[in-house]
Amino acid sequence: MNRPQYLVLIALTVLVVLTVLAVLAAGLGLFPAAKESLTKWGPVGALGQIIALFIFVTKILFSKQDGRRVSLLLGPPTEFPDLDITRILWSDEECLVRAGKRRQRVTLVPARAGGSFRIQMPNGFLESVDSQQPIELLLKDAKGNRWCVRPFFPSENMVPLFLLETEEKIIADYGDPDR
Repeated sequence: MNRPQYLVLIALTVLVVLTVLAVLAAGLGLFPAAKESLTKWGPVGALGQIIALFIFVTKILFSKQDGRRVSLLLGPPTEFPDLDITRILWSDEECLVRAGKRRQRVTLVPARAGGSFRIQMPNGFLESVDSQQPIELLLKDAKGNRWCVRPFFPSENMVPLFLLETEEKIIADYGDPDR
């Protein structure tokens, strides 16, 4: 439950309690001027508030959650530790996360920590995967180079790229990082 839902739940609960207390107080004669209207319409109002509270709580408990979002920090390949991977333009349609037979697109976003990317996992993807099942990334840049992240577990948060192309092709496309 997020903070706004929590605040609405508290407000509805307080409103129900105050209404029930006001109806009881009117029934006991503590509000003589409002006794007739509170005893007549108070239970209807309290019942309506209780139903609204019940619906709200049921919706929170049984609605499908968006799932946790996990960001993964992507580093340069071990073959080229000095490669500035932020120069790589990724082909978003061909960047996938795979776990078993499940595949979904991922988004690569330059990270605030220079020289790396954050991989934004799709909502609900990790919840649908067994925690002991490794995940891998299949990536393709705008120049047609294929990259991957070898299988890793969801608990890891920093992983290196791995080349699926020749080192010469990467040097031709992105320059020699050792120079």
